[in-house]
Amino acid sequence: MSQCPFCSATIPEGQVSCPRCHLALGRCEECGSHAAVALVVLKANISYIVRRRERTFEGFACLRCLNRLFGRFESQTLLGTWWGAVGLFKGPVFLVLNVIEYVPALIRLLRQRGRAGA
Repeated sequence: MSQCPFCSATIPEGQVSCPRCHLALGRCEECGSHAAVALVVLKANISYIVRRRERTFEGFACLRCLNRLFGRFESQTLLGTWWGAVGLFKGPVFLVLNVIEYVPALIRLLRQRGRAGA
């Protein structure tokens, strides 16, 4: 058992991130930098007239990569989801779910950055 450096919660053995604040000191899976990272799941849907493509990022991301990933996934879904029947239903759901994932992760990383600067 170890202790979270951000919120002092107990982290069970074998678990990578804190169960309370979901932050971890580790490697960003997008850029590879060692920093405070948050676990996030983002989805994008691009619909073509007869088929569609779904992309998912599930992993740890630093603050810079979190912002970049969110912008990329939201813009792809916002612009590309309306061209197919399935996208008309899945697109709005993905847009809302991405915001629900992004905002808490952003707040956690900004709070951690504020604590590190204090």
